[in-house]
Amino acid sequence: VTDISTLLARKSTSGLMIPNLSANAYGPVYKQAVAAGIPILNYLNDAVGPRITFVGADESVEAATGAQLMGTKLKGTGTVGCIAQLNQPDLVNKAKVYASTIKSMFPNMKTVPAQTYDGSPQGGLTTFKSVFTKNPDLAGMYWADGSGGAIAQSIHAAAPHVKLLLTDTVPASTGAVKAG
Repeated sequence: VTDISTLLARKSTSGLMIPNLSANAYGPVYKQAVAAGIPILNYLNDAVGPRITFVGADESVEAATGAQLMGTKLKGTGTVGCIAQLNQPDLVNKAKVYASTIKSMFPNMKTVPAQTYDGSPQGGLTTFKSVFTKNPDLAGMYWADGSGGAIAQSIHAAAPHVKLLLTDTVPASTGAVKAG
């Protein structure tokens, strides 16, 4: 937020593209931008305004589609979960949409509560192992924040039967998909 305020103070700033991670934190800089006549384009999520436009996927649709894919892959049975950095409102929403879609479309499936982690590969693996230890029947995991690809191989080594739903497209993720 401080960096954005610094950019707004520059006479050369003619517009900003902002990821908009926290409505409470970003709200004041949006007001500052409006007062300075500087347009803002949101990306990543669209929780704060005013802005001139939003660029990005509808994350609720992504989560619902992911739940449909997971439920279909598991033939409507089994236990599934969701891991993400749940300090971001958009990721909290994705986890809720995923769980509610599973519940409504696949009544024979069980969801475990969404889990948060620190964003590091080691933190993600530790969180996954904790969920898996408490739920040895875990059949699927939705990695909702786009960081799962970095540890997909480690997760498959720890729990080879667990299906992973990844939202990132880095080589590690696409390689994990190709490997099954």
